[in-house]
Amino acid sequence: GLIIAGRPDVVKKSKVVPNVVYTLRALLHRLLVISNNDGAVEGTRRKSLQKRELSVAGQNEGDGDGGGVTTWSILYHSLLLTEKLFTHLPQDIDGAILAHSAEEDLPLFMDTVQESMLYPHSWVRSVSCRILALYVSRRNPVNLDVSLQKDQSEILVQHNQLYNFSRRLCVTLNQPVLTSNLLDSLSTCLVFVVRALFYSNIKTAVNNADEKADNSDSEDEDEGGSAPAAKGGVAGANWVIQRLRGIGADSRGYRRFNVIKVFAALVTAEENEEMLSSHLEQLIEGCIRSRISRAVNEDTEMTSAAIQNQKDTKEAAGELLEAIEQRVGSSSFIGIYGEVQRRIESSKADK
Repeated sequence: GLIIAGRPDVVKKSKVVPNVVYTLRALLHRLLVISNNDGAVEGTRRKSLQKRELSVAGQNEGDGDGGGVTTWSILYHSLLLTEKLFTHLPQDIDGAILAHSAEEDLPLFMDTVQESMLYPHSWVRSVSCRILALYVSRRNPVNLDVSLQKDQSEILVQHNQLYNFSRRLCVTLNQPVLTSNLLDSLSTCLVFVVRALFYSNIKTAVNNADEKADNSDSEDEDEGGSAPAAKGGVAGANWVIQRLRGIGADSRGYRRFNVIKVFAALVTAEENEEMLSSHLEQLIEGCIRSRISRAVNEDTEMTSAAIQNQKDTKEAAGELLEAIEQRVGSSSFIGIYGEVQRRIESSKADK
């Protein structure tokens, strides 16, 4: 890692990056098999993403024990090496990753990194998300396969992969507390996925039975929407927005604040008015609900942290509403805002 950071030119000339990438690919996959399955036979159905026990997501890297030679520590430092390659030799590692095809017992490199986002240790999740943010930043969501050459394997254009990616991102986001760096990386990736789904015709079919089973014990899925149909475009992007809306409906921790931040990043990044217009009601509804929300239990005295959380969320929602109004114009904004507000008030009255 030090050599890559200090003398990337030497590493580039030595042409060892492809071999390093292949070794990392195999190592990361094996470490995840050991950790996730506890030695169980490969090929069995993986545990539900929602049921995986994630450690405290708000823990900063460097806090606590470094891990020594434990599995998570080896996995973490292997991912750090991958991050350094993406930072200092992005073209070399990108080319090496695209040159590899999936094997029967060895998934694509970035599929393994995506799985690392769901690892129980927060340091592993943080570095995995940073790698994925670096990876998607080198791609154009409007036309994912425009620069692909023959025999290159881009995971994001393969059947169902954008959906799998978005689902993993949502699970990682769905935590009470996230560090600011982790939230930034997640926002970058989620905005990319929403835009890529909107502009693509990549299929996003899922096994509805598996989806139902995965969501059966989730406390936050009620408003998340069902899985997308077997098509891309607006339907695929809409599923991700609906899932984010469902996460933001949970008032525990900083979930609402984090979702508002993701929505704000989408409004900032997207220049296509048609794309924004297709999701305006959902974005505005999230803001309105955040601004009128109260404590989960009004009989319980709120802590200073909870009060600050509520204040931060309402401020972020107000800023997002202002940004939306500037993008779509006051006339359109007022009309949609009024309609959404009436719908919210009607739903409250029915209860």
